[in-house]
Amino acid sequence: PIDNEETYNNDVVSEILPGAYNCLYIGSLKGGVKELNLTSGKLRDLLLKDEDNESIYCRTLLFATDNELWIGTESGAYIYNLRTGKYTHLRSSEYDPYSLSDNAIYSFCKDREDGIWIGSYFGGVNYYPRSYTHFEKYYPKGEENSLHGKRVREFCRDNYGVLWIGTEDGGLNRFNLNTKEFSFFAPSAGFTNIHGLCLVDDKLWVGTFSKGLKIIDTRTGTVLKTYQKNSSPHSLIDNSIFAICRTATGDIYLGTMFGLVKYNKQSDDFDRIPELNGKFVYDIKEDSGGNIWLATYANGAYCYNVNDRKWKNYVHDEKDTTSLSYNKVSSIFEDSYHRIWLTTQGGGFCLFHPESETFTSYNSTDGLPSDVVYQIVEDKDGQLWLTTNNGLVYFQPKTETMKVYTTANGLLGDQFNYRSSFEDENGMIYFGGIDGFIAFNPKSFSENKNLPTVVITDFLLFNKEVYADEPNSPLEKNIT
Repeated sequence: PIDNEETYNNDVVSEILPGAYNCLYIGSLKGGVKELNLTSGKLRDLLLKDEDNESIYCRTLLFATDNELWIGTESGAYIYNLRTGKYTHLRSSEYDPYSLSDNAIYSFCKDREDGIWIGSYFGGVNYYPRSYTHFEKYYPKGEENSLHGKRVREFCRDNYGVLWIGTEDGGLNRFNLNTKEFSFFAPSAGFTNIHGLCLVDDKLWVGTFSKGLKIIDTRTGTVLKTYQKNSSPHSLIDNSIFAICRTATGDIYLGTMFGLVKYNKQSDDFDRIPELNGKFVYDIKEDSGGNIWLATYANGAYCYNVNDRKWKNYVHDEKDTTSLSYNKVSSIFEDSYHRIWLTTQGGGFCLFHPESETFTSYNSTDGLPSDVVYQIVEDKDGQLWLTTNNGLVYFQPKTETMKVYTTANGLLGDQFNYRSSFEDENGMIYFGGIDGFIAFNPKSFSENKNLPTVVITDFLLFNKEVYADEPNSPLEKNIT
């Protein structure tokens, strides 16, 4: 006996689904979703109204696990957790390419990989894969709490838990690492193309393309000062700043399209470094020994030795396989073993050997999906993650083995961007690309052990397709 026998009068019950603990789950067009405990005869409401207080019209139900109930409705799909009573609402959005294609959900099917296929009334079939590799995706959605600009270039965290994100097409964003909320830095509407970020105390130094250097107070959110090139020999050498580096001793270097400058705090201006005059400086890093490394766009890599007080230039030599792999160097990285790695725009990446001043190179012949490599980040286990023009690469330095991740594994896009990486103290890694940015923790990855069955899709004789209904065909019936 049900405690209220009038419950389903004048209603259409669309689905009755048996669940765990001797319970039935009932979806209807007027009564939403209810749980009937067959032991006690009690009927419990699970989902009656949506976030807008509109009635839930339930069309179909599916159990993904004992505690995860999928509810298909006229207002999207709900993933309901029976243990916590909380749900995730999947719905259609014209601004979001990863949203449902339609809100009227009529059918579900779970596959062998635990992915859910979703049949809709107007939008065809959608697929919700099980995340063996979980990549959080962040991209412009056309709403206020969303990323401004999709060409993500730089990350820099301030002293208040805010990640500042510089884009090349939408200015500066502030991203709260706890709440995952965005706020647009309105003054950056005047300098939307950003190439360099560096935190100096509570001030954010912002390098722009063609509009000089901006100094921002991260506490008040105001632009304190702008530096630009002028007729003085101690002004900026160029208004396009591609890299900013603050050393352990407090020196600040800026890399521009036409050379390297060092900030002079006493006179509040810049000293030009003559050895790099005219060189396009792409990245600046200080290593653990206090040496300054530079990546240049066409002139290889430079290293300033603090003991000798001299610059050394490393370039590619076609006749020497131990030389720098390519002269277009995009970034410099030092790992926890104090090894220096360099990425290039056409020669893969390489490891520097200081004793012999030689390099070991890795490129597409070793398994890289592209020889254009942007950034390197080391995870908590000492393995390297590299962004390329054609996917994300997991590299184990000890074994020299690689694994490639693409959009098929859940990436936002396969093409990443220059100087666009960040890792927090919990091991969360952020990488920027040309469509937004991703965030992931390698420790959350699991292996998909499901082996798909082999399906024969074609039959060729002498490189020509053969059909069953052709004269003299060896096939008695269609190959599929």
